[in-house]
Amino acid sequence: MVKFETVAAAAVVCLIVSLVAGVVYAGYLAVIQQMHVLEVLFGNGWLIIALPMAGILTSAINLPVHRTKDDIAIFVNVGGCALPVALSSYLVYAHQNMIFTVNFLVALVIVIAVSRAVSWHMDGVGVRVMFVFVVAAAVTLAHFLAATLLTRLVFAYVTGTFGVLVGADVVHLVFIGRNGYRGDKFSIGGAGIKDAVWVTGLAAAFLVGLLGL
Repeated sequence: MVKFETVAAAAVVCLIVSLVAGVVYAGYLAVIQQMHVLEVLFGNGWLIIALPMAGILTSAINLPVHRTKDDIAIFVNVGGCALPVALSSYLVYAHQNMIFTVNFLVALVIVIAVSRAVSWHMDGVGVRVMFVFVVAAAVTLAHFLAATLLTRLVFAYVTGTFGVLVGADVVHLVFIGRNGYRGDKFSIGGAGIKDAVWVTGLAAAFLVGLLGL
């Protein structure tokens, strides 16, 4: 006779294997969906590998852009800021008929306002952003103000990226000048691929694609 403990152990093992298989399959579907989003936006789904690699490799590069009269140095991080801004600029150039519309400008202004409202500057740390709220705003506005999936993806990525860049980083530069001390340093996108400038646009576009809005 088979012992109860043996049956119970086998059931637990089967349950664990099923859960792991389900998680792996869900992850696979999510990756496929994200590749489709990148294919629609930039013409190449394999950017799902190339973009993080490029971001990681360039996250340590900070380009000096300005030094204030108080000797406060302002930098732009290549991986965390310059790369997502370049991608957004490409979308703006490639889809000018979508971008230069009242709907897009309204969406951008609202996302900037939301980003400003949920961000704050911490002395010695930098700008912190509750980017989840910015992502939610970008996705919601893309749903209501854009007609097609492509337009919604472009709206979500561009407004998410520029919304955080302007509403959080650029606006808070005034605090660097007001509260910073001599010799202080400030890097826009300094957290690299973990920075809100990088994360917000991609997260908003992926969420739009996942929900099929």
